[in-house]
Amino acid sequence: MVAMPEGVDQKLARRLGYKRVLIVGKDVALLNAGNDTKKTVIYAKNMDAVARHVKSRDVVGFIFDDSSIIRKALEEIHENGKLVVLPLSQIMQHDQRARLRGIGRMRRLLKTALRYRAQVAVVSLAQNKDQMLSRMQLSALASYLGANDEQSKAMLQKIGDVV
Repeated sequence: MVAMPEGVDQKLARRLGYKRVLIVGKDVALLNAGNDTKKTVIYAKNMDAVARHVKSRDVVGFIFDDSSIIRKALEEIHENGKLVVLPLSQIMQHDQRARLRGIGRMRRLLKTALRYRAQVAVVSLAQNKDQMLSRMQLSALASYLGANDEQSKAMLQKIGDVV
């Protein structure tokens, strides 16, 4: 899943190993609230967003702003079959401090989500071509963050299976 406004060069997508690249705004909505027309990933800045939208059929997952997720929210996400979406573009920052903060945040979030058996999906959420990652790179980053090989491969499939 990418957040590039101009879309994706299909040749580049095939070279990176993707059959289909989901584009935010076209294939999937990335919102603070639900949307009636598309499958939606909610950017949850607080737990109220999770509570409001966890039972919605249009919502497929949640991106969390912080690693401090409440256990109850993860249990509800797990019970309703929703995804915890990890945008790995935060790790691909140019600033070293921002990159290290992103790695620590993603690592804590992944560990917490796996502890409560929530389904996790990793996406690049690339904002430009430089941030696009291949399937192998996404899998390696998921493993680096703490997932085993089976989990990291499954995390690549989750968002495409749901949408």
